[in-house]
Amino acid sequence: FYAESIDRTLLNIRMPVRAKGVFLGSVVAAVSIEELSAALNEGDNDGPRHVFVLYDHDHVLAHPLLANGYPGLSDAKPLPTLEDIADPILRRIWFPSRQLDIEAALAGKVDSRAVAHNGKTHVFLFQELPGYGPKPWIVGTYFNYRDIAAQVGRVGLIPRLALVVLAV
Repeated sequence: FYAESIDRTLLNIRMPVRAKGVFLGSVVAAVSIEELSAALNEGDNDGPRHVFVLYDHDHVLAHPLLANGYPGLSDAKPLPTLEDIADPILRRIWFPSRQLDIEAALAGKVDSRAVAHNGKTHVFLFQELPGYGPKPWIVGTYFNYRDIAAQVGRVGLIPRLALVVLAV
């Protein structure tokens, strides 16, 4: 929801507190999209991080470009859309693209896809998280394929190495 008095969009997270099946109360927290964006993109300074959270498939809940606020939000429009945000690669996440066969190498139910932008291939890894609101959250990241090609190649090599070891 958009809080006009502080000019920020806030996430209202509520969790029940129970003991032995008895409802004791609720814990409520409000976090701004700026704080969430900044927290998700903290860490090592290994270069730019492209971590994002989408609300449903077309609204941006957290992104590095939101860490310092986002102009033009209001009660009628509490979140920017993919089209609003100045990240041309993230905008392409739902464009027709190649599905990748790297999910099997990753723990959990992670989706992946590759999209092209300006002659470069970018790989998205993301997972849908239901239960945080009426629409699912989609948490993910993307990389330039060239930056992770060696690691992906090594992951693909593991099953072949295992077969060689088994044969020996």
